Amino acid sequence: MLVLRYRPSQTCTDEQLPTCTVLIPAYNEGRHVADTIESVAASDYPADKIEIISIDDGSADDTWQWIQIAAAKFPGRVTPVRLKRNCGKRRALYEGFIRSRADIFVTIDSDSLVEKHTIRKLLSPFIKQTNVGAVAGNVRVLNCKQGILPKMLEVSFAFSFDFIRASQSQVNSVLCTPGALSAYRREAVMKVLRSWMNQRFMGQKSNIGEDRAMTNLILSRAMP
Repeated sequence: MLVLRYRPSQTCTDEQLPTCTVLIPAYNEGRHVADTIESVAASDYPADKIEIISIDDGSADDTWQWIQIAAAKFPGRVTPVRLKRNCGKRRALYEGFIRSRADIFVTIDSDSLVEKHTIRKLLSPFIKQTNVGAVAGNVRVLNCKQGILPKMLEVSFAFSFDFIRASQSQVNSVLCTPGALSAYRREAVMKVLRSWMNQRFMGQKSNIGEDRAMTNLILSRAMP
């Protein structure tokens, strides 16, 4: 019943859209990161309201070179950042968060591609509903026709996004905004950034599950 009630947010005009920073962390991703950056740069989002920050998390391959190639292809639009050693995705995202001055943060995995209207649609709910702290994108498998495992993953993704998250959104409690494609209100992130970076489990610093951790912290701040 909740899924049947779900309706996508109305898309905003150029004038209504907020400023945003797209964060693309990458580790040993090679040329895929350049493809990701290019797909973001091709978005129909107003150029004066979007910046791209790509963070090389101490890669051991040619990822940094591909980030630089993409930055040169889109001068003034892509900010390349290189960490001296591999610190994990959470740390790479943190570097992007503290460098950005935009109203909204968008996180995209370095092996993902976005469609032309993706970022516009992803950010519109922040304008239409001022109590929204984060928005989950709809992720699909690119190579779903190449074997049984990708096909199985596509079914899993369709269930996760078209059903689970769609129903959760109707009660304002999406439980995980995926790292592959999500957006966060700057104010919501900054309130929990220290807790997010210092999260520990059984005394050990947490290096995985950064997307679910961010979602949980934002939801906890929204509760009375």
